Amino acid sequence: MFRSICLTLLLIGLSGCVSQQTRPASQSTLDQWVEQDLIPYLKTQLSQHPRFQGESILLGRLNDGAIQPKMDQLTRDIRDKINAELLATPGIHLARQQRDKHWSHRDRPTKPCDGEQPIHYFIGLDLRLDSSRQLNLTLRALDLQQNSWVSGFSRQWQGEASRQQEELLHTVHLDESLRGLRMLPFVQGQPDLMARQLADDLYCRLKQLPVQNPKLHIQPYESDEAQARTTMELLTHYLARFGDVHIENNQADADLTIKGKTHRISGNLQQFWILVRPAEAASALPDISVSTYLLSDPEQATTTGVVPAQKERPVRVAKSAGVLQIITPRKLSLCGTRHPWRSGERVLNGQAVIPKQGCFALEIAAPAESRGFFFKKRGDGALFRLAPSECRHLGVRSSRNSNGKTLRLPSRHRRGVEGVLHSDDQSERETYYAIITNDDRSAGVVAAHLALLPESCHGYEDPQLNAEELMGWLQKLDQLMLEHASNVAWTSRDITLTNTRKSLINIY
Repeated sequence: MFRSICLTLLLIGLSGCVSQQTRPASQSTLDQWVEQDLIPYLKTQLSQHPRFQGESILLGRLNDGAIQPKMDQLTRDIRDKINAELLATPGIHLARQQRDKHWSHRDRPTKPCDGEQPIHYFIGLDLRLDSSRQLNLTLRALDLQQNSWVSGFSRQWQGEASRQQEELLHTVHLDESLRGLRMLPFVQGQPDLMARQLADDLYCRLKQLPVQNPKLHIQPYESDEAQARTTMELLTHYLARFGDVHIENNQADADLTIKGKTHRISGNLQQFWILVRPAEAASALPDISVSTYLLSDPEQATTTGVVPAQKERPVRVAKSAGVLQIITPRKLSLCGTRHPWRSGERVLNGQAVIPKQGCFALEIAAPAESRGFFFKKRGDGALFRLAPSECRHLGVRSSRNSNGKTLRLPSRHRRGVEGVLHSDDQSERETYYAIITNDDRSAGVVAAHLALLPESCHGYEDPQLNAEELMGWLQKLDQLMLEHASNVAWTSRDITLTNTRKSLINIY
């Protein structure tokens, strides 16, 4: 089934190499190339290209397309030099993990949420030394939300390695900017670092709420796990540093209650969640949450921050289901009519920007005899099932694609009405997900799990699931994808919503 998908990924990778430039050693040294070619290229692309504007970026090491939790000193020196230049360039948003270099509990962060967004792009440096002492450095960009390489974004250099560079290549450190992610979880003996990261993340989420100087009540941690319990105790102190967040001992005096919960992922890998809910059931404040990964077994994790060898597996790009196309009518003024597509249609490449109250459809190429499933994430984090669905207005149905053509959501024509999806008036961004299966068993499992989500129909959306339930649903989906990895693939696409009907579509 997935031969065509693999071919698509291969073509994506190759297309990114067409425009790359290779500099032989005779033209420049590595340092000269980094300063005169690589850094100017990154500054121009990341600050001026519409794809990257306003998006959070993280730099790190790649190896065979895999994000690596370990980094050699030579790659680290190059990254630090790049980061210093990018930090001084207006319009580039480095992730907080690489803006803040100090982890000391004495440091009070200044504006920890300044421009903070979920990490969207990973800029990877793949530096290798071959048997003839030739250094090869390749730069690529990974879109973490669409789970695909950024086509056309690439640079490459080749030259002879010096003795000092060889020594630096063999000096390896953990990349602490990845700490707390799945590829580099926190270990035993790091509750202070874990609490600080969670407090910073939580503070950024709290600042988005429509309440000034929120009053928080932190519930005692119920489990006997020492690391998580100490983290919850320290969380109180880290939150208090900010000055505009107040900790209340009495829940009746609080606006929000905070609860910690641990979930085992596999082996001794756990995910620790901080769940925040309104203290009053009738409150209009939404539920919010933050999370991090940790290793629970002290016998397999040391306090030095070294991840045990059997756990140091690189996180590879998950199996992709190809590109999820966003299609809009050529005349958006027809969105409210029965025939919005009579003016024709256009495909939105790159960053998809659609006016609020606009309309669109989704299309994805799928192998023959496959089935497609769709759901969406609203701007507030709520999830809604799109297909399979009983919503006749949209004409959404999950059906076999026996001729190997595209799957379209909603179907083009049904009961005399041309199907469209409508954007949410309240959100600034929505994310749409497609899951493709190639056998009845995996299709049944995915369909049963999606059935737990509420439908989005006729513009009516009732979230139904709270933050904790959504977390459990996503964890179960992740588990199902791993269990049926050979028969299931997925992809996603973001849509930015604006208040204007003028075309703001940025073509990459």
